Amino acid sequence: MGLKNVGIEAGAGCGKTTRITEDILQGLMQGDFNIDDIVVITFTKKAANELKSRISLKLQEAAGSGDKRLEHQLKSIGNARISTIHAFCEGLLKERPVEAEADPGCRVIDETEQADFLNEIYDEWLQTRLEKNPDFYKKLILDLGMELKTPDYSFNTKDSSFQGIIKMALEYRELNLFSPKKPSSPETNIKKYAKKLKILKKQATALPLIDFMDDYIDRLETDYKMNQEEYFAGISGKFR
Repeated sequence: MGLKNVGIEAGAGCGKTTRITEDILQGLMQGDFNIDDIVVITFTKKAANELKSRISLKLQEAAGSGDKRLEHQLKSIGNARISTIHAFCEGLLKERPVEAEADPGCRVIDETEQADFLNEIYDEWLQTRLEKNPDFYKKLILDLGMELKTPDYSFNTKDSSFQGIIKMALEYRELNLFSPKKPSSPETNIKKYAKKLKILKKQATALPLIDFMDDYIDRLETDYKMNQEEYFAGISGKFR
């Protein structure tokens, strides 16, 4: 296989762990690299432990034939960097604290500490934003009826507060779900909506669907031009 960078992306149960184990074992048996040359990063501790366990088991089986090199690799399994990205970064910071300008005693905080830390940072951030742009948050509270802080909610009930949205966005930050912006005016939103509908209408092929969309777009544009205040009030009421 040779030394190289490999990224594997697949759903649960697709055989990622099996494939990685086989590739690493093959490379070790062929002498392409040593066990302490590899770096394997996974998302969960469970996946990291399972992967290290499988590699160790396969090495034990392969070393049973008396291969001294594989026996040495097996003894060095503890040096293999097979971990979550958090643990990997923690190890780098502890190895190079001066270069990283980090405390050598730094550690990855647990979920409870993370929640407390997030709440503390959120309070500071919210206070700063309220001082700089109070109108934006008034709109969230009055027009959208949103809680700025996590409300009391029962078991299995989703947290729909503004803070809850931020927490959700942090969990899926790679999707760029949340980016605070000044809310657009209702008129702007209606125009954007009508524009998207016109694009979809051009892609339609069924005549009944095209006729329906034509009628809907016409009523959408005509109604808000005739009496905007009542139209917007009606639209806002539907989404409260």
